Amino acid sequence: MARDSEATDQENAGQIVDLWLDRSIQVKASDLHFEPDAEGLAVKIRIDGILHLVKRVNQELGKQIISRLMVMASLHTHLQKKPQEGRADYSSSRTGGKPINMRVSTFPTVWGTRAVVRFFHGLERIPQLDQLGYNDKTLELLKKMAYQTQGMILIAGPAGSGKTTTIYSFLHHILGARPGCSVISIEDPVEYSVEGITQVQIGQYAGGLTYKDALKSLLRQDPQVVAIGEVRDPDTAAIVLEAALTGHLLISTIHSPTVAGAVLRLVDMGLAPYQLTGALTGIVAQRLVRRLCTNCRVATNDPNEPYVSGGCTKCFKTGYRGRIPVAEAAHMTKSFRQAIIQGQDVSGIQAALKADGLPTLREDAHRLVRSGITSSNQVTELLHSLE
Repeated sequence: MARDSEATDQENAGQIVDLWLDRSIQVKASDLHFEPDAEGLAVKIRIDGILHLVKRVNQELGKQIISRLMVMASLHTHLQKKPQEGRADYSSSRTGGKPINMRVSTFPTVWGTRAVVRFFHGLERIPQLDQLGYNDKTLELLKKMAYQTQGMILIAGPAGSGKTTTIYSFLHHILGARPGCSVISIEDPVEYSVEGITQVQIGQYAGGLTYKDALKSLLRQDPQVVAIGEVRDPDTAAIVLEAALTGHLLISTIHSPTVAGAVLRLVDMGLAPYQLTGALTGIVAQRLVRRLCTNCRVATNDPNEPYVSGGCTKCFKTGYRGRIPVAEAAHMTKSFRQAIIQGQDVSGIQAALKADGLPTLREDAHRLVRSGITSSNQVTELLHSLE
């Protein structure tokens, strides 16, 4: 009887895991959380940046669910007191049979092992720059920078701000604007397969190959455009700078909330201001806010906020469906260059950008509210973080 009970638990665990993997893929969730607590295991799903509690199970079944996930990702179930990370491809008839790549990470807590599944859905097609929702000045600047033959272009923002999608869209635009251009990307991980780009995987799934080592070698492969997943340390920053000054167009991301913050982060990494102004072509800083669901948004009499959220089955009663970037952008103008050379702080650099007439994150957020694309409560948190 004990064996039958154990088999039933494992079967139920497998069914629950498959069910929520299917649902997550169907709604294009970015992450699926399995969080142990005093009551058992909470299953949560992240859609459009928001985490929703969808199910609770008892502790015993919760342990079976965690074990099932670990087996799927080829993790060691007997080492649950240590953090682990693995990958798996998942497909089912309910998701059309198309395999979806997943990263499964586990972490020990006082209530048991916590697991998070990150989905790499891939793109049915790379979106055009025009389709991303940028303000006119940011879009114009991105298109202009695509024709640069050397320099450094950075997409700045926190985790989950759409930087990767912007990079892919920008590279796709370059391929269309500059036929025959040699484009190489260095990624950790490779999230989407893009025709026309030589994509290089680094990290633990590529024998420990680093950004620094990969970039150093790939510069001998005669690339014209190189995209590197992230400028994350002084060594990588130094090589990116050197490449940008020697006839290559370098495109990368950096964790920073604003254009001014990105500049100061590069200086903190050891790049001298005079070197930076010689290499830097432009920076786009962005966040994502949720779009109002056009099926159920509610009209108001306020011209500054013509619509507020409603709620319907298409948006899972949230009032929002999809996300759009809030952005600010800057290219190397005389005033921007002077602010960097003079070692200005964040407010000084922002003043120089304002003098150039470029929209700030704050101004772009208000534009989206006035246009009825999002609501004021969606940009409130963003605006507070900029104060």
